[in-house]
Amino acid sequence: MTGFVWQFVAMSAAILFAVAAFNWTVDPFGIFQEWPVEGFNRAKPVILTHARMIKALEVRRLKPAGLAMGTSRTGLGIDLEHPGWPEGSEPRYSLTLADCNTYEMFRYLQHAAAVGPVRTVLIGLDFYTFNATFSNRQDFSETRLAVAADGSWNKPDPDEFLSTLFSFDALKCSWETIAANRRPPLPGGRQRLGLRAMFLLTEDEYITDRWFPPPRGEFAFEDSAAGRATVAEFERLLRFARTKDIRLYLFISPCHARLLECLGRKGLWPAYEEWERRLVAAVEVDAARHPNERPVELWDFSGYNSVTTERVPRYGDRSAEMTNYMDSTHYTRVVGDWVQDRVFGRNTPGLLAHPDFGVRLNAANIERHLADLTKARAAYRIQQSEDAAEVAALAAMKKGDAMSRRIEDLQLRSRGE
Repeated sequence: MTGFVWQFVAMSAAILFAVAAFNWTVDPFGIFQEWPVEGFNRAKPVILTHARMIKALEVRRLKPAGLAMGTSRTGLGIDLEHPGWPEGSEPRYSLTLADCNTYEMFRYLQHAAAVGPVRTVLIGLDFYTFNATFSNRQDFSETRLAVAADGSWNKPDPDEFLSTLFSFDALKCSWETIAANRRPPLPGGRQRLGLRAMFLLTEDEYITDRWFPPPRGEFAFEDSAAGRATVAEFERLLRFARTKDIRLYLFISPCHARLLECLGRKGLWPAYEEWERRLVAAVEVDAARHPNERPVELWDFSGYNSVTTERVPRYGDRSAEMTNYMDSTHYTRVVGDWVQDRVFGRNTPGLLAHPDFGVRLNAANIERHLADLTKARAAYRIQQSEDAAEVAALAAMKKGDAMSRRIEDLQLRSRGE
């Protein structure tokens, strides 16, 4: 080998080492270090676009015994330090994934159980994720998970871990992380627009995308073309948990009542009722198959109760805060603590102040529960008629309507345009 070739190899190795050292120091994905530096790498905005990769790697490293799973609702609202978690559920990890569907949730539970001793799992269930036309997110990859869907071991993929150090994408993310940390902080969406504006933007997103995702714009529990049936995927998750001796705690997320109003105005109320019936049926079948074991509990915290009907500040009020909600879909950790108090059987002052928050569903009470929801919905439309009217206008809006123009203006302002 000539001297020139040696020099080329040495220079290439030095560049690769420098890139790896730089990416390790910046740690844009938050997987190498425990000492973020203010103004340099404390804020890690790229985590949002790489969450499925990062969380798959983190689960391999931490090998958690306790998991919180679900969408960003669970991720933001559930505090893993809550004292109600059963013994033996440490370490705990938030294996929540923004906009995950039922299949992705099942696959990540498989992955966690394959690499660690998972014992307790708290799962927040969301209606829109049971839409069979709601496909896997772009950053979902089967090969990064420890096992295939059939339970067979996947061949380890060292390239994914190495890509967090050596890839051009990692280098780009490192520069973005440094740039984001050096920019002066901007007021958050709530401070800039106000809470009612945040509610409207969220509701518009569900109406136009979450419940009716492109390209088909449909909601269905089964999709024969894709070979998917979401409730069957949920049932598969229940069976898998039994085979691994995993203790499941299930709850329907407490979205704000306004979002349910949107859902009803878009003609999805019958589907929502059917969803709850099917969840109950799946849990009842699981209990019948395992009569000598602890039954899986299913709690409903949605609907129209003293928590979910919290009044939203008036439009234009940029300083008012809410106790229970950040927008119409994301609840605060105060509410998340009340959810865990109920699910884990703790009577706390906060929960006792809301005795109507949380109903354990079963075959004996599901129809009565749904009838109560319908009555409470009618009462809400009278008690908070202005909000009900605003939601009705939002659901019925067409391009060029006053409400449509307001939403477009809010979207531009939320992006700083």
